[in-house]
Amino acid sequence: MSERPTGEGQIVGGWAFFGLSLLLGLIAYFIDPQPFGSFDAAKAVLKASMGQLSGWLLGIAFLLLATGWIIRAISFLPGRHEPKLAEGAIVSEAEAVPTMPAPVRDLEAEALAEAQAWEEKRAADWQLMKIMAGIAVAVVIFVSALTFFTKQPSPDLNAIAEAQNAQNAEDANVAALDNAASALMRNEGAHQ
Repeated sequence: MSERPTGEGQIVGGWAFFGLSLLLGLIAYFIDPQPFGSFDAAKAVLKASMGQLSGWLLGIAFLLLATGWIIRAISFLPGRHEPKLAEGAIVSEAEAVPTMPAPVRDLEAEALAEAQAWEEKRAADWQLMKIMAGIAVAVVIFVSALTFFTKQPSPDLNAIAEAQNAQNAEDANVAALDNAASALMRNEGAHQ
């Protein structure tokens, strides 16, 4: 007889998609579409795309987790091979044991072994979740450091405005001198 599904694959997959969604969301959060004071459309599109992908993965994660938990809850219901009792019937152990098939008689040892296997699986899943969380934190720290150290300071807008004003004033002085020289040449040409 095949073993009943417990929804473990869906639950682990749901947590994996949740972790990936969280990771992509954090990376999208740290993308700056205005790195030097000017708008960078490519970075804005990347940020929006990663944010949208993070949302989709989060939705898939919730669906997988819910499906896995439902399958797990159903796995606790009695199967076809287990004896069924009428509602409200009280059966002593002595009456129930002879009607059970031979493999079902040692249910206590089997249940203990199954519980121990379940605990080991749960511990392994918990260890996997801790590793995934550690990797996510490491990636967030790396992206934060990369963003911080590669970001160049934005130019001082006041200094740029002063330089532009100085250039405009110099251009105005050159134009005034040029006009004065042209007027002087015209006056000299008129006197001759």
